[in-house]
Amino acid sequence: MNRGNKLLDYVKLLDSSIQVGGFTHSFGMDALIAEGSIRDVADLESFMRCQLHPSIVRLEGMAIKGIYSAADQKDTWRTALIDKLVHVQRTPPDLREQSSAMGKRLIKLAQALHPWIDFRKLEHTLSTYNSVGCLSTVHAWINHHLDIPVEEAVLGYLHSASNACIIEASKALPSIVKTYRNCWFT
Repeated sequence: MNRGNKLLDYVKLLDSSIQVGGFTHSFGMDALIAEGSIRDVADLESFMRCQLHPSIVRLEGMAIKGIYSAADQKDTWRTALIDKLVHVQRTPPDLREQSSAMGKRLIKLAQALHPWIDFRKLEHTLSTYNSVGCLSTVHAWINHHLDIPVEEAVLGYLHSASNACIIEASKALPSIVKTYRNCWFT
């Protein structure tokens, strides 16, 4: 498979229009909007800088790098351990369950998109070590098998997560997101 096809395969997994549930997830932002904690541009920016960024970068970005390293060494135990660590670090508990459900949906989607990848290995690892298959773990494992460089996998994940939050906010708070997009992208 050539490099162009690998990138196309990768981009398919990041496409927010594909309803895998993975990158349509708002990381709890929708609940904060509903309860009135996010009402304006400052609140949205605060959420993205103080809650989303540390969680995604420090937890999931590092987990993606760890999964790549474990996969390179064929260390299934470490893959499962990283997955469990990501799972228990996610709070509140409903976000843990959402991440697990999204990971399972991403496996199903990726199996259809990439039938040449043997997903039994991942499923066996998750089952053997009683892991759940969090979204970031599954994302990393798939992209490692697509030969996507780790830096691209991390940046793509971060970009898609941020974009999903902006899209979700634009549905609930269209006027503030228009202002936010104008400030953020100029």
